[in-house]
Amino acid sequence: MLTAGTEGANGFSYCYYTTFGSLATFTTSGMTFDGTYWLGPFQWAGPSIPDKFPFFDAHTQHPVSISNPGSIPGPANASAVRRYTASELAGPTSVTIAGTYQDVDTGGGDSVIFRIFIDGVLKLADGLADDGGAPKSFSFNVTLLPTSIVDFEVDPKNGFLFDRTLVTTTVSRKLFRSPSRVRRSYSSQHCKLARFPN
Repeated sequence: MLTAGTEGANGFSYCYYTTFGSLATFTTSGMTFDGTYWLGPFQWAGPSIPDKFPFFDAHTQHPVSISNPGSIPGPANASAVRRYTASELAGPTSVTIAGTYQDVDTGGGDSVIFRIFIDGVLKLADGLADDGGAPKSFSFNVTLLPTSIVDFEVDPKNGFLFDRTLVTTTVSRKLFRSPSRVRRSYSSQHCKLARFPN
């Protein structure tokens, strides 16, 4: 779910890259919270709720691009990025980062590329089809530091229409208690299926 309009709450921020797939262009510039959505600074005149991009709700994230002529004025390439910063960890910690992703807009467009970066290293890149198929899953066992960052990026490919994408994430670690194992969850973004109003 969204973090009550506070950037960084529970370790999550809502942001974008101005060059697709490039962590160096990460920014939160112009991001605002309206009580329901995190909204980017790029206004679209088309029939959409919301009408600012990129945007995030409790379920999904949606990028924007200049590849749909006349829809977004000026430089407006912005992939939608949920960023987890592991500042809640006390030191180096072995964790599992797991979740699902899915194209939930089946009305048209060319779908998206979904990427995961862990401390700047590309761990997953998957070009989705605009088919609304079953969610795909991911799981990584890694060691994070309190300064570690994990980015979940949705890139609009060649056009941003019908690009709303479901993303769920959970960051957890194993604690060992004799004689059984238990799993402690640190932070998560659980998302439900939603349709993009057009």
